[in-house]
Amino acid sequence: MNITIETVMATNPCYTVEQVTELFAKGATLDTLLSIPQNDARWILSKLLTTPNAVIWAKACAARAASYASNTASHARDAAGYASYTASSASYDASYARDAAGYASYTASYARHAASYACYAYYASFAAGYASNAEHELACEHALELIRKQR
Repeated sequence: MNITIETVMATNPCYTVEQVTELFAKGATLDTLLSIPQNDARWILSKLLTTPNAVIWAKACAARAASYASNTASHARDAAGYASYTASSASYDASYARDAAGYASYTASYARHAASYACYAYYASFAAGYASNAEHELACEHALELIRKQR
């Protein structure tokens, strides 16, 4: 199936004919879809996909989302574990002040690990944004591929 201005307008988008004409004058390219808000691009793609292809597309998107969530949860658990261990070490250090120098060194080592893992958590928000953009691009590419193969 070729994506034309007519096929896009047949989906009753929130865009005017003029906007759709400007956006899709050269056809539905990945660049076109990435130039509009993600929700709008996915809405248009979902309207152009046949039901079987929409199911394939949705399953692929869901599988990638589950993978991203699993990886993020793993880093968050690691960060929480190191932070907890560091807090526990700090408490232990406080109760044994006479060995403070030795324990401070020990705690500093774990604090560095905790800080490192905390950075993962801090940067996870940036990573999530980048992952969202990357996922959007993957989803659009996949949907375009499915649509082009439709009859």
